[in-house]
Amino acid sequence: MLTQLTKLPAHVFAVKATDKVTGEELKDVLIPGLQRLVDKYGEIYYLLVLDTKVKNFTTGAWLQDLIAGIKHFKKWTRIAVVTDEANVEKFTNMFNYLAPGNAKGFKHDQLKQAISWVSQRTKAEGKTITGLAAGLVGAIALNVVHETLKRRMAHAPRIDQLGKEAIAKSTDKLANYKPSEKNLYAASLASDLVSNSLFYSLIPSTDKNVLWAKSIVYGLGAGLGAVILPAKFGLNDRGVTKTTQTKGLTIAYYLFGALVTAASFSILKKLSNKSY
Repeated sequence: MLTQLTKLPAHVFAVKATDKVTGEELKDVLIPGLQRLVDKYGEIYYLLVLDTKVKNFTTGAWLQDLIAGIKHFKKWTRIAVVTDEANVEKFTNMFNYLAPGNAKGFKHDQLKQAISWVSQRTKAEGKTITGLAAGLVGAIALNVVHETLKRRMAHAPRIDQLGKEAIAKSTDKLANYKPSEKNLYAASLASDLVSNSLFYSLIPSTDKNVLWAKSIVYGLGAGLGAVILPAKFGLNDRGVTKTTQTKGLTIAYYLFGALVTAASFSILKKLSNKSY
C-alpha cells in the first residue's frame, strides 16, 4: 500500500510504502503528487519511507516508478529514502551518480534527519549559471576535438554527418526548401553545441567524488549512445562505426567533454567562492 504523508513542507512530496505496492497505487498516488510539485515548483523534493521490502513492489509498480523517473528526470532535486535494507540505501546513494539532483538513504531511526535533509531548498548545480557554463565549456571542448581530428585522421568519427543527416531529413517535408551543405553544417554544429551543453550541465555536483564519477558515467553513456542509437533511428551510422578505432574515438570524445565539464565546474566554483 502506498499512502501520502502529510505535515511536511509544501515543496516536499512524501509517501509511505507498506505491505504490497502495486502499479495502480503508484499511478494514483505517486505520479499525480510528483506532477503537482513540477507544476508548482518546477522541481521535485521526494521522501519515500519504506515499511516493506522492495520485493513486495509488483512489476507494474516498478514500471510506473521507472516512467516517473524518466518523465521528470531533470526535475529531481532531492530524494530521501528511509529503509532498513542496506542494499536499498546503497542504491539510493548511487543515484547521485545518475541523476542531476541529490539522493540519500536513511535508516528508520533517522526519519527526522531525512525529513530535515529533503526539506532543505536548494538548486541542482546543473540549473545554476556555473553548471550551465561548465556544460557549455565541455560541449565546446568536444566540438574542438571533433573538428580538429576529423581533418587529420582517416578513421576519425564524423559526428557532424549524423547531425546533418538528421536535419536534412527533418526538412524534407518542407516544400521548396532544401538547405545548402553550408547551412546544414552550421545547423548541425549549433544543435550539437546546445544539446551537448544541456546534457553536460547535468554533471555538476558540489561533492567532488560524485562530480568526477558522474562525468565518467555520463561521458561513457553519451559515447555509447552515439555509437549504438543512430542506426535505430534510421540514420547512417557509418561516421561513428566505420572501424573499431572510430567507435572508440567516438566514446572517447564524449568522455573527454564530460571530464572537461567536471574540471571547468571545479574551477568556476572555486573562482565564484573567492569572489565573495
